Amino acid sequence: MKLGHFLGKINAVIILSAVYYLIVVPLGVAGRLFGVNSKKFKFDRDTQSCWVKRENIDYKKSMKNLY
Repeated sequence: MKLGHFLGKINAVIILSAVYYLIVVPLGVAGRLFGVNSKKFKFDRDTQSCWVKRENIDYKKSMKNLY
């Protein structure tokens, strides 16, 4: 049982590392290269607030399905 747990931990690290480097990293690099949502999430020290101003809101509809 101890050998099985040890091999399971090693397998999990190898598989999760492979998924990270084969899927997540290329998507991040491609997003940076093509500028996907780069302006929306960019940090700006000059702004007073991080809130996004919404206009023309129908509050009854917006409060109906919160989640």
